[in-house]
Amino acid sequence: MPEAGERRDGRLRIDMAALHPALQPDGTGRYHGDCQRLRDAIKVQLREAMEIEHELYLTANATAGLMVAVAGLALDGIKLNLDGARYPGYAPLRRHGAGLQVPGTATFLTHVDPLSGRVTEPAGISGLSVVDASQSFGTVCRHAEAFRADVVISGLHKHAGIAAGVGVLAIGKDADCAGLRRAAAAAERGTVALPVLEGALARCSGHRPKLFNRLVLSVRDDLIRQLADRGLEVLTPAGANLPFVCLKGELPKDVGVRCASAGFSAKLFPEEGVMRMSGHAPGRSDSPMLDRSDSLADLLMSLTQEDVCDAG
Repeated sequence: MPEAGERRDGRLRIDMAALHPALQPDGTGRYHGDCQRLRDAIKVQLREAMEIEHELYLTANATAGLMVAVAGLALDGIKLNLDGARYPGYAPLRRHGAGLQVPGTATFLTHVDPLSGRVTEPAGISGLSVVDASQSFGTVCRHAEAFRADVVISGLHKHAGIAAGVGVLAIGKDADCAGLRRAAAAAERGTVALPVLEGALARCSGHRPKLFNRLVLSVRDDLIRQLADRGLEVLTPAGANLPFVCLKGELPKDVGVRCASAGFSAKLFPEEGVMRMSGHAPGRSDSPMLDRSDSLADLLMSLTQEDVCDAG
């Protein structure tokens, strides 16, 4: 049988995994091998640019990373307790393994709550910890904090702005979870969207790429009271040092357009009635923070001075 690998005579290389001929971009038969090369290169860049010492595995996104964590830890005889999941999409998973009898339990927590901006630091958790760092990965103030956990999951499309359709599952080198490592390696081999991987590598390559969001937003206590009098509740604690602020209440219908004009973006969670306003300023881990809290304050005062309608 011929062996998989590059042929010295330059003829068609035999790929180890089947792929329909119409999906081969150049007819070389190297699709899966190219994906592996790209994944390896991306991880090298991420470790350096994002200052990560954990072992890295690439997944499709944070949700895929969570599924791998659940399955992989089960191989280790560990149930992942999802009571600390705050992302709405994970709510159906909280009852996972309610009747499962296993020797150990790991704690899952959301580092930064996407619906409030409240921070739960992973340091001090007893036992194995798994952290959803989707809203802290790549932020100047909170990124390093997340990696105090044993296992970290995140997408790469948010604050780091690397690519949509690829995420990371990071495992601390001292974490005793061989089953999780096997599951993560298997999942990584299925991360095969070649154009996405090419884009991700281009984004995080070069000399000291700017993959951190150095912008921070905060709302002063006196402004929080003024906004409350106008029917707008600020959910994010003052001093959270995050690139976003979460709000609940009434806002004009054109809030999205007006946020964009002020250099911010807005995301509505209709079921929860929460509006998240965020901003971005590219930088590196050692870049100074860019505080745009005054600009946000002006925007919020403007939005609440006029006729409003329910944002939800």
